[in-house]
Amino acid sequence: TTDQPFLIRSAADWTDKSRLTLEGTGNRYAYRLLCDISTFSEVFGFNGSLIGQGHTMNASMSVGPEGYLGNVQLTGVIHENKGVIEYCYADQFGSNNGGTIRNCRASGSYGFASENLNGGVIENCCYKGAVSNTDRAAGGFVHNNNNAVIRNCYAEATVWNPYIAGGFVGRNDNGGTIENCYAIASVSGDGYTGGFAGANYAVSYTHLTLPTTSRV
Repeated sequence: TTDQPFLIRSAADWTDKSRLTLEGTGNRYAYRLLCDISTFSEVFGFNGSLIGQGHTMNASMSVGPEGYLGNVQLTGVIHENKGVIEYCYADQFGSNNGGTIRNCRASGSYGFASENLNGGVIENCCYKGAVSNTDRAAGGFVHNNNNAVIRNCYAEATVWNPYIAGGFVGRNDNGGTIENCYAIASVSGDGYTGGFAGANYAVSYTHLTLPTTSRV
């Protein structure tokens, strides 16, 4: 439980104990990180609760529907999130698939997240960096927002994509909602480009867009 968590003092502690709470085990243990961990690890389907206490972990993860990450600095990526992540840093947050991400930041080369979908919520988060990829859409904050919510977020980014490029979101689709967000961005590409959104197929979005530059 969170009252009596496993205390993680080494990479070996984390490797041994994290396996106890993977999706399918039925377990949901809590872990408290007591030091920085530099040895790289990958954990898929983490369904426990990790309290990072501000420490750095060299890891890539996916978080299950019962999983929780709080106040940990990852020098890696979150491949997929179905749980709750807050007060964290990661190079990139990958796919937020029905999960919640709040008060987090990213600065890798792929934007804050590749996609936000299936009712996912991202709020009070930021991204600063350069985004360049050849996927079907690229955004300074998120590439594809599909039937999901982004609020109170911003991106300071340089964005390039050959198909759809937006300073904040590449493609907003299927009822996706964006509220009170902004982008300071330089946007370029060979297809659809926009200072805030490359393509908006949702009914509406509300945002504050600060001065941007876009180039085709």
